[in-house]
Amino acid sequence: MTKHLKQLETSGLAAVWSDRSLALGESWEHRILEEIRAADIVLLLVSPDYLTSTFVRDNELPLIRERQAAGAHVIPVILAEGLWQADRYIGSLQAFGQGKALHAPTTLTFQREAADLVKELHELIASRRQGGEPAEPVTPVGRVDASGLAFKGSQLQTQIYVNTRAEELDAGLRAALPNLENSTIDWRSPLASKSFAEYRDRAFLQAVGYGQLVPALKEFWPAGGPRWDALAAVTVPGQRTGVLLVEGKSYPEEMFGGGAKAEGPSRERILRAMALTQERLGLPPDPESWLSRNYQFANRIAHLVWLRAQGVETWLVQLLFVGDPHRPTDEAEWRSAIASMHSEIGLRDEHLGQVGVVFLPALSRDLLMQRV
Repeated sequence: MTKHLKQLETSGLAAVWSDRSLALGESWEHRILEEIRAADIVLLLVSPDYLTSTFVRDNELPLIRERQAAGAHVIPVILAEGLWQADRYIGSLQAFGQGKALHAPTTLTFQREAADLVKELHELIASRRQGGEPAEPVTPVGRVDASGLAFKGSQLQTQIYVNTRAEELDAGLRAALPNLENSTIDWRSPLASKSFAEYRDRAFLQAVGYGQLVPALKEFWPAGGPRWDALAAVTVPGQRTGVLLVEGKSYPEEMFGGGAKAEGPSRERILRAMALTQERLGLPPDPESWLSRNYQFANRIAHLVWLRAQGVETWLVQLLFVGDPHRPTDEAEWRSAIASMHSEIGLRDEHLGQVGVVFLPALSRDLLMQRV
């Protein structure tokens, strides 16, 4: 299988890694997890041994699920028959070849199957690269239907407002950020016409018209950066086109998490980026504190400040949905939670001039189902 996949590497489409690439004496556990963190496409080579591996279950799969939530494409390839469909996570994924086990590597049928896999991967990579945009929504499995429409929560609410209530959304943004009063807001994601795709890394810059900054972003932040709930290009009279970065939430607990999971060189680069952000904001240097429970918001602040340092007029907006039946939250609760979060990472009013908070009533999924 590896020699077939290497065709993608020799053609310049992808860098391919497998555990056969481990050097003698190398820490295999650390290296495997590092490669998963860096991967854009992960192939699960599923067999009974894979399904019963403690390391796979306790270490690989939780990290792979995180990478998928951040935009990686995860594809099971069934090497041998087993109860993979009974696995809650693997069984929820669309497997290569309709989930049929591959034939023995010595057979001509296997050669055809491997060739078909390479062809499908080639098409997937090409579609993700086209315009820098993934061909399908970057979302955790089970949260969307076949069209990319979310079932519930902030993901659904953001999709509804961008696609059916843009005028109301824009009005809320202009109220929260007065310097957008006379602007034109051109929503780039999540669009129903593009399967509600959400973008990160190279794709998010290209989506808003700043693809030339991709090399600089790679210097600033490792692969697997923030996945933006919504993006817009903003035209303010007399200025260059700016960028609107959006994070949506349906209940306060969504704002907090377990902190940064990156290790090794990736974590070091994130720490440097956070320290640089704090320096630019005039805050005391304490990058480790931004990698704890407020990491999700802190990394978005870091990208806001970085883009502005590149000369791009940029705003960050927190869309907070009121009364979402998924987890009903009123505006007073939201205001208290937001104030606490800003305070915990040391942000004061003078740091928040480019950060807007918009409260919007939760709407029915039926508004979008009629359009999909």
